[in-house]
Formats: sequence, C-alpha cells, structure tokens
Amino acid sequence: MSHSSYLGRVAEAALLTVASVVAGALACVALRTFVIDDYRVTSVSMEPTVREGALALGEKLSVREGGITAGEVVTLRSPEDGKVLLKRVAATGGQTVMNPSGATHVVAPGCVFVVGDNEALSHDSRAFGDVPASEVVSHVFLVLNPAGPAS
Repeated sequence: MSHSSYLGRVAEAALLTVASVVAGALACVALRTFVIDDYRVTSVSMEPTVREGALALGEKLSVREGGITAGEVVTLRSPEDGKVLLKRVAATGGQTVMNPSGATHVVAPGCVFVVGDNEALSHDSRAFGDVPASEVVSHVFLVLNPAGPAS
C-alpha cells in the first residue's frame, strides 16, 4: 500500500468518525427537543407518588396529538410564571371537578385542570384555574424517586 493511499484511508476514516459524532449529537438534540423531556422535582406537591428530588421523564409526542386524559401525570408550564410544574390531570375540557368546599367547576374547552397528589401543599389549578392544554409539555412515563423516606 502506498503512503498516499494510506493517508487517504486515514482521512476517510477520520471524516466518517466526525460525521458519525455530528449525526449522533444532532439526533440527541432532536430527541431532547421533540420527544423526551426531563424534569427535576423541586417541591412536595406530588408526594407520596413523586417525591421532592425525583427525576421525571416525559414524552412530548402524544401531547402534541392532543392525547391528554384525566389521571395522567404531566409536566406543564405554569400559567403564573412559566416555570415547569409536574401535576396530575384531574379533568380535561368539558369535564367537571369538585373543589374542597363542594362547589363544582366545568373545565373550559381546550384546557386541563391539574392538581398535586399532596393537596394540602400543592399550588395548582385550585389556585390558578384552568390551564390551556397547549401549556402541557409532556406525559410523565418514568419517575426515579430518591432513596430514603419521603419528607
């Protein structure tokens, strides 16, 4: 093998490696942007189901398809400050929810009513009202709770 053909093969292998790394990085960015969401839980509002300090993973695709149903745990943007929250969907557009005082509320079309599992310590739709379904970021499919007792 001549010296120039050897250098050509090394250059080809290096180019292939760089292209593979760039393609992998782009795939990771696309996956993170359009498919998977991760969220570090910073409150006790969903305890005991989801504990403070937990890592929650959510998928974004079915949310864009409008597949939000009552009972699911989701991440959403707060209507108050835009921060990401993790809550349970109590009701969707047209469904009725009852507040602690016994009054009923019909959720507006195109909206969701979200609550924390820890009702006493959750700031949720009972305080800020219905949330446009477009503010739901992802369906949570995996929660990794921290070791040790809940707070």
